[in-house]
Amino acid sequence: MILILASLFAFFVILVSLNLTREYNFIIYKDTDDKIIMRYYPLHPFHDKFKSIEISKQTFSHFELKKRSMGLREDLFLYQMSAKGLAKYPGISLSALSKKQKAEVLDSLSKYSKKKL
Repeated sequence: MILILASLFAFFVILVSLNLTREYNFIIYKDTDDKIIMRYYPLHPFHDKFKSIEISKQTFSHFELKKRSMGLREDLFLYQMSAKGLAKYPGISLSALSKKQKAEVLDSLSKYSKKKL
């Protein structure tokens, strides 16, 4: 009985750890007339800060996708041209988006990207 409980507890800890590694975010993406707006809120208990990135379409350079955490997480990096050069925003985990939602965001960003992938 103790062995079964210990196994279930270990499985639960591994499952929670994997979910924390994926860093799920609630994401709101808006493509307005002159701006690209990406708002996101981490969905795990250790983060409570709502973050927002607003980039003018004229200064938006490109985006980049990178797989992390052994391929469990895919992060989106946005780049913007500034007076001092190219600025890179922190990565945003897209793990919580469905394939369709992710494709819609990436298609929209591709329209304004000056660097074609």
